[in-house]
Amino acid sequence: MEELKQIIEKNQSVLESIERRLTRIERRFTWNTIFGFIKAVVIIAPIVAGIIYLSPLVRNYMDIIKPLFKNLSIKSDNNTNQAAGPVINLDLLSPEMKNAFCDSEVRETLVQKNCQ
Repeated sequence: MEELKQIIEKNQSVLESIERRLTRIERRFTWNTIFGFIKAVVIIAPIVAGIIYLSPLVRNYMDIIKPLFKNLSIKSDNNTNQAAGPVINLDLLSPEMKNAFCDSEVRETLVQKNCQ
């Protein structure tokens, strides 16, 4: 009977030790979950905010830049030799820009500046 009592007391002390360990482990899991959520918010929130607040700014800049791309549109001319490459549509350019492209000295300067 005495031996059974000792075994029960030993089991009780082991169970208390296991209970303390489980409590610590559960606490760590809880904090890991909380900090994992905080990490996700810290990463995702700036991305969402950037999409929401920067998209109108990007749209405004694209509206500003779009005429430049429209005026300098490069399209392939099917009537010309393919070796000549793409042709710039001069009808879309302003008169000052047309004159600049038609002036051989200006054109040569632009080629030297931008193509070397």
